[in-house]
Amino acid sequence: MPEGEAAMGGSAGAASSGRVEPRATGRGKSSERILIAEDSRAQAEQLAFLLEEQGYSVRRGENGKQALALAHAEAPDLIISDIMMPEMDGLELCRTVKADESLREVPVILVTSMSSPQDVIHGLECGADSFITKPYEERFLLARINYLLTNRALRSTSRVRTGIEIELDGKRHFVTAERQQILDLLISTYATAIRYSDEAVAREALLRESYKSIKILQRSAEALNVARTEEQVVAAALARTNDFSFVGGSWIWLFDADGRLQLTDSAGAALPPSDALAAQFACACRSASAAEGARNIEGCPILPGTGGSESSAGRHGSVPLILDGRAVGVLNVVCAEERPFSEEELQLLDAIGNQVAAALDRARLYASLEQRVIERTAQLQAELAARQSAEAALRKSEALTRALIDTVPDYLWVKDTESRFIVANKAVAAGRGLKPHDLLGLTDFDLFPSAQAQAFRDDEVRIMRTGHPMLDQEEVFDTPDGERCQTSTKIPLVGEAGEIIGVVGAARDITERKKLEQELRLGREHLALAQRVGS
Repeated sequence: MPEGEAAMGGSAGAASSGRVEPRATGRGKSSERILIAEDSRAQAEQLAFLLEEQGYSVRRGENGKQALALAHAEAPDLIISDIMMPEMDGLELCRTVKADESLREVPVILVTSMSSPQDVIHGLECGADSFITKPYEERFLLARINYLLTNRALRSTSRVRTGIEIELDGKRHFVTAERQQILDLLISTYATAIRYSDEAVAREALLRESYKSIKILQRSAEALNVARTEEQVVAAALARTNDFSFVGGSWIWLFDADGRLQLTDSAGAALPPSDALAAQFACACRSASAAEGARNIEGCPILPGTGGSESSAGRHGSVPLILDGRAVGVLNVVCAEERPFSEEELQLLDAIGNQVAAALDRARLYASLEQRVIERTAQLQAELAARQSAEAALRKSEALTRALIDTVPDYLWVKDTESRFIVANKAVAAGRGLKPHDLLGLTDFDLFPSAQAQAFRDDEVRIMRTGHPMLDQEEVFDTPDGERCQTSTKIPLVGEAGEIIGVVGAARDITERKKLEQELRLGREHLALAQRVGS
């Protein structure tokens, strides 16, 4: 079995080297088609993006059944399949592909979490060409794909297949040079064991650092949540940003009303005087945008080197402060060491930037609300003063009106549509032995005999129905002081919309006049009789 061993040994060496060709830009591998079988949309899109970035043509099936249909429609150059999928899992897909004469030469990579050693055995049984364990490294995956595609091209020109036969779980399996599942597994297990021993301390340190970063972000959120002004937000942002061990100083620029960046404050950063920064400066951080996020900047003209080093002169990190897709400022930071910030550090700075942007938005909202409260308070005070003035004028007008109608000796009143008194002067009230406010809400049925009250009510109903007034009509009625006589004028009361809403009445007591007229008439009759007798 020398040839097989030599082939396997060569494969192991290629896999362990970790060497990957430089990434393509989408132009060099357009003829190589890769089919992805993955039910997780997020993982499938992530993998497709990685492969398309390398120039591969990618299709995706949401399960083994869909992927098999796509493979029959157009044979791919390679299949990458998750094992756990609905309808048809990755093992069944691989078995079906390897049993199909038109597809059996297509390499199949199974993606597994390695939850059980049986995954390898089942993969060998169904004819898988390679395993990739989750989570996988991009370089390793791309190297494996490149290796399998290259081997397939070589096999197409050679009929000789070398390999070894192994026994696993009581069954014999033939492992060819291109099918390196078992070596992948062994190498992965060996590498994992080494990583576990070598990375245990580093992982613990990383966890401590991550916990510290989370605490800093938590303290930052707490400090920014209670900040109510822009100045408080900036001060809290700088203090919490400088809590990161990798930050040596920070400063914040905010856009003014004219769209110019103005230095707001700084902490721990060696900057020129603020008046020297008022002019616009040529630094890449001025082009703050949501698309860029936190990034490293080189050659800032206002920033000296960290610790006087020329190699770090002008180097800093820049975090755009974005509100609703619009940059409102920039948080700049310098590294505590003479190096650019790492991706993980930039992500933490981005998180701080998002907190600062939200806090600035909240502070400006508070300021706007406070101004609106001040303006609304002044408006309400003006409205209250105007209302008080109007109410005073109304009271004065009502008092004057009351004085006028009470001065008139005639009876004056206003009734609603139900003939209830809503206004009455002193003369009306005195005639019934009451005060004016005692009459409000009463009707003539409360004041006069039923027949007389009904007569008054009939007149008022007719007036409101027809709209025609009643002018100078004599009315005789009984009172506690005896029979009284009056002339009444009643007119309809018209509302703002032109509808009749009641009756306005005025009456004059003519009882004494009627007595005088009666006496005068009797005197004339006596005189006429005396004249006739004398003649």
